[in-house]
Amino acid sequence: MVGRGSLGTVYRAVQGDGRMVAVKRLRDANPCAHDEFHRYMDLIGRVRHPHLVPLSAFYYARQEKLLIYDYLPNGNLHDHLHGTVPSPSGDLVASQLQLQPLPLRDP
Repeated sequence: MVGRGSLGTVYRAVQGDGRMVAVKRLRDANPCAHDEFHRYMDLIGRVRHPHLVPLSAFYYARQEKLLIYDYLPNGNLHDHLHGTVPSPSGDLVASQLQLQPLPLRDP
């Protein structure tokens, strides 16, 4: 585990191609239908800003919702805004999940 926030828990993972990614496992506090979730992800996937990590993929199932981002090892926004230094050991103990690349849209 890399971090935990109001929307869910973030894990560091390695995709099949060896690329490091951050996987945010969403809590089911705000459940939404499949089509609605896909619309949200389509919108989020289009957002481009120099201070935001773009969404690279997502996964939706009835009991599981995952957001996939490129992994950036320099902490998180909260730590940078509030001057807290992230623990380097957090990276070493992060969960390693083997994921297959996920398309942003249904084929």
